[in-house]
Amino acid sequence: SDEPCYFRQLAHKLLDLGYEPIPITPGFKYPKGLIEWQSVEITHDQIDAWISDGCENAGVGIRTKNAPAVDIDCHDENVVARTIEMVEEVLGYQHFLRRIGKAPKALLPCGTGNPFSKISSSKYRSPDGKEHKLEILADGQQFVAYAIHPDTESPYTWEDLIDLANFPRKDLPLLTKELAKEIIRRFEKEIVPESWVPASKAKEEGTRDDTDNPFIHARLEDITIEDFRSDLEVLDPNMTRDGGWLNVLMGAFHQFSSTPDEEEAKALCIEWSSGAANYKEGEIE
Repeated sequence: SDEPCYFRQLAHKLLDLGYEPIPITPGFKYPKGLIEWQSVEITHDQIDAWISDGCENAGVGIRTKNAPAVDIDCHDENVVARTIEMVEEVLGYQHFLRRIGKAPKALLPCGTGNPFSKISSSKYRSPDGKEHKLEILADGQQFVAYAIHPDTESPYTWEDLIDLANFPRKDLPLLTKELAKEIIRRFEKEIVPESWVPASKAKEEGTRDDTDNPFIHARLEDITIEDFRSDLEVLDPNMTRDGGWLNVLMGAFHQFSSTPDEEEAKALCIEWSSGAANYKEGEIE
């Protein structure tokens, strides 16, 4: 195959540098079908097992529990540049490593000694209809470090010729939960252009129970099928039936039944649930 063997070439090196590499399924931005990827202990043996299990051509994701990342999910070059300057100011650190997937969006990896849960800004809509947000990926998420981007079909790149595989985690700027909140606050207060209107409210993921269940509200205009897909990526399908699994299913039905996304939502529920040890076929229908 012509796929670059990112995982085989880089995963061991990244582990030695202090990162937690996981295989990213080619054509996706997450470890599709990889059970318990948030919690599995990552060792050289585990990496070898993944490689011999068909993941040698996978991309490389980095778990963000100990390497949180500022994900600037904005389509506006000027906003991205100003956000990077602001983050440098808050963290007192210049010349961040910067990963580019679909420019001008950018991701800035950091380190932490005290893991915390993901924090997101509100989602904003600019006059051209595009949606923008700032997220701090943290415990329970991952970012793609090396892969072919499914939309651009080009490799993810690292700016200025220095990349993660040549940079120890201990040398990354330190990000605490308090600093992460300050970054989100300043983004919303100082950087978001006046012409952008809020498309959703800010979120700070709290205890495991409510983080793991984003679907406990009335039908929300701002939860799209893409949001649902990315929420499922960080949920373990092995949660107990009454302790969350049923809520996710009921929430998905509530949100997407009788909409154009109904069939896709059901397919996502089946794919996600089938990762659980006690999955029974036909149960979801």
